[in-house]
Amino acid sequence: MKKYLPLKTFLLLVFIFILPFPFYTPHSFASEEPYIKEYSNSGCLGNSPGDFLSDAEEYPGCEAEGISARVEGNSIYVTHFNAVYNCCPDDIAVTLTVRGNRLVLTEKELLTTPCRCLCCYNVETEIAGVKPGKYIIFLCWDDYETYKKLCRRLKVLVP
Repeated sequence: MKKYLPLKTFLLLVFIFILPFPFYTPHSFASEEPYIKEYSNSGCLGNSPGDFLSDAEEYPGCEAEGISARVEGNSIYVTHFNAVYNCCPDDIAVTLTVRGNRLVLTEKELLTTPCRCLCCYNVETEIAGVKPGKYIIFLCWDDYETYKKLCRRLKVLVP
């Protein structure tokens, strides 16, 4: 007859031996590659046409869209300003793919229940763990106005 460890004893052992050790994210180890430390969006900007819900009304567009980057320490802060997305996203997620000195950021709008309107957003991303050197940053997203995948690039020097 097999004997099993009582549930209370098992849980006690888990709490004593497993939980005291920290849980590691993929970047807790000595990662050699840059990674996204944080991303956020501004919410619907004040100049947005977010109240255009009727199909009969014409979407007036946002101000000029663009990207910018600044370096602070070993981080690069990338801003995609006046990005056009649905008015009701759950999130505007940003992922990073590293290909040598090419850092490819991809924005993806996450929608559970989309609204019938578009808004302008500023999407900000911090790329951390960047070593000194020259980088080319590509920022890609699905564009509502052209219905195509768009990418913009800029060069950054991390001293």
